[in-house]
Amino acid sequence: LQFLRLPGAHMRFEGADEVAQSWSFGYDGQAYSSSGAEFTSIGWRPRDLNVGDRVGLLVTPEGIGYIIVNGAAVVQDLKGLPTQRPLFLFINLLGSTISVSLNL
Repeated sequence: LQFLRLPGAHMRFEGADEVAQSWSFGYDGQAYSSSGAEFTSIGWRPRDLNVGDRVGLLVTPEGIGYIIVNGAAVVQDLKGLPTQRPLFLFINLLGSTISVSLNL
């Protein structure tokens, strides 16, 4: 899961770490923030997902994030996420990912 603060609909990147002002979640149980250019352990691994699983990211008005899988919070209390600007989703297809569908 990744999101960024600035629109990037027409931009191409090789990896999420190239996207300025972005936050990424997964990476073998880690989260990445471009603002601090560091990885933090979160314990959730996208490789454990199954076909048909539904994944979401909830960011509260206080900037606290939750990763939701099939309706259950699998990661809680991701702190310091932006709330003052719109967020734009991007998906970094790594590993064994074949496809992604979005239901907005």
